[in-house]
Amino acid sequence: MIIATASVVRPLTPEQSNRMLQTWAELEVRSAEDQSAERLCCYTAADGSSGATIEKVAGPEAAAAVQLETAMPAVLKGMEHLNA
Repeated sequence: MIIATASVVRPLTPEQSNRMLQTWAELEVRSAEDQSAERLCCYTAADGSSGATIEKVAGPEAAAAVQLETAMPAVLKGMEHLNA
């Protein structure tokens, strides 16, 4: 199964950017260890405002896990709650 995940980035403070990158790094480590999904490509807009990834996954369960882990808007929303 092939899945695509798109994201849109909003302006962040330096602290928010650092937290996002730390979270992203943790997700990347987990993704590298996961044998049920393989990233085929990752795109970022030239202006940094959006991006997309395309992954090959073993099945519906792996697709659900990948969608949850690569949904950066959800990560950003969680970061907002931590800052509140």
